[in-house]
Amino acid sequence: MKEIVLSLCEGPHDVAFIYRTLRSRGYTHFNKRLEEYPFPIGDFFKKEAHKENLEQLTLEELRQGLLPSTAMACDESLVLLYALGGDTRKSQRKRLIQTIHSFSSDGCDSKEFTFGYGTSYKVLYFYDADKKGVEARLKEISKEISDIFGPDSLPISTNGICRTYGSITIGAYIFAGEDGKGTLENILLPLMKCENEDIFNAAEIYINNHHDPTRMSRLKIEMRADGSPEEKRETKKGKFDRSKSLIGIVGQLQNPGATNQVTIQHSDYLTLKKIQDSNICNDILNMF
Repeated sequence: MKEIVLSLCEGPHDVAFIYRTLRSRGYTHFNKRLEEYPFPIGDFFKKEAHKENLEQLTLEELRQGLLPSTAMACDESLVLLYALGGDTRKSQRKRLIQTIHSFSSDGCDSKEFTFGYGTSYKVLYFYDADKKGVEARLKEISKEISDIFGPDSLPISTNGICRTYGSITIGAYIFAGEDGKGTLENILLPLMKCENEDIFNAAEIYINNHHDPTRMSRLKIEMRADGSPEEKRETKKGKFDRSKSLIGIVGQLQNPGATNQVTIQHSDYLTLKKIQDSNICNDILNMF
């Protein structure tokens, strides 16, 4: 492989969208054993899969390892798709980038790369603007970069651009609506709804008729002091996301019981032509 790209996404929905988008450019699923990945990334994965003191780790700590969700390849490019979470996973992102930077440094190792010496590395952030906005998110990412490469590192000040830091390239694309705020769904929904208006409008009506804010608090079954079970409502209400609910409802028509991740990755609401005609999708693809 001549290039290895790490796609750092916030969650599985983002991974599914990037996966689907990359398929439109000829990328295919890279379903190989860990030993078949190029050195040294393959060795790093094996160490992550067989962590030291494995018996001392909790299931939660195991899930916070630095293994990608999936991998894709096209020609001489390998893409590793990560769902690394948001603000609370900053330390994991930092460790991952530092590791990749050590791979790409001149003094990395005397061994040759399995797929050819001289492999280049790229790290791409894909995150939601949320209420903070695109500019604020880019500043946060630039701060993460400066924490790794030093305070003189140039910031990523424009959405969709890449810069070189040391021996690796880093870029960022922030998902947002036209007002510069929002989430991936601000991009997804218009694409998915196009040519499927009747289905999505009917799903909107269903949500309007049946969504009950008073039922947003989770119902738990807990144990009393005497050991008997009882039901309790959480005092904190969950956050209702209309866009995610809408995608979930229409997705059940094609993949019953599936998650939104499956709907984004496999349904015909997001066709090849829609991806190819989308300026946003093309901007994202041009970063790879």
